Amino acid sequence: EKGFEGVKNVRVGKVVLLEAQSEEQVHEIAKKILVNDLIEDYTVERA
Repeated sequence: EKGFEGVKNVRVGKVVLLEAQSEEQVHEIAKKILVNDLIEDYTVERA
């Protein structure tokens, strides 16, 4: 214990801003080079 009582959950994340020709291309890029699908999830949002 480091003196932080009551902490129940911590999450760390990253944001990647990517402009591409289509949403399909964004998913392809995410799956191939941005996300380790064994330990990470991702979502796509339109700006």
